[in-house]
Amino acid sequence: MRVCASPVAWSGSGDCRRCSQTPPAPASPSPARTASASRREARRRRLVPGCARLQERILAGALMVDQAQACELLGLSAANPSATMKRKEDKREILRFTADGRAAYPLFQFDVEGRRIHPAMARLIALKPRTWSDFRLLHWLTRPRLDFGAVLAERLGVEADAVIAAFEREIVPAEHG
Repeated sequence: MRVCASPVAWSGSGDCRRCSQTPPAPASPSPARTASASRREARRRRLVPGCARLQERILAGALMVDQAQACELLGLSAANPSATMKRKEDKREILRFTADGRAAYPLFQFDVEGRRIHPAMARLIALKPRTWSDFRLLHWLTRPRLDFGAVLAERLGVEADAVIAAFEREIVPAEHG
């Protein structure tokens, strides 16, 4: 039986678009491995109840692009999108999340017309306190704000300085007394 080895040829239905063959069935994991994974998942849920669901809701509320799409938006080579985007992540220029086991980037970070990442993103990431997670920053950016009359993420390209100033006000520790 001949099987097409091209990873890009497989369609969502499971058939190869090039040679119309069905892919080989994946090997099923051993029962011990499956039980171990189930225990890990249950332990994770007990340790952080509701956290995963909240993160999933936050991610679902933001339009996301994958690594290849991000490279295309930036006008960069898509020959090795994971390495290209990893360099951006290492420079702390962009927020990256994992959705369905794949790297995902919120679309609002990209200046599509300028084929770049909004410069304000690097500044916001640099200002982010250690107590803030990337999810918290994403949630803050995607929440509607009365003082802006919009979601902050929508204002990154237009009012970057105002968004940064609002973030600086947000991260100031509360003083009681």
